[in-house]
Amino acid sequence: MTIQIKRFGEILTSRTEGREAGLLLLANELRVSVKTIELDFAGVLVMTPSWLGEFVNTLNESESRIFSYSNLTNASVKASVETTEGMPGSSSGS
Repeated sequence: MTIQIKRFGEILTSRTEGREAGLLLLANELRVSVKTIELDFAGVLVMTPSWLGEFVNTLNESESRIFSYSNLTNASVKASVETTEGMPGSSSGS
């Protein structure tokens, strides 16, 4: 499953908003077991590690998932992914 992160906004900085985005996906799109998720960051202008960490951890609360990432050309997106990959509870396939 591929998730277009831009649908949550172009500027993603709030930990609370990251959690809300994760809960939205869990309630609406991830009702069925999905083990592997690709996060596509095309069009995201700014992202903080706190937004991404909360988003990924929220998706992993109900079931452990493997994440892969695409469109990491933006420096803040790339830095956020690199920072959160080492966090407890996050896992990556890329």
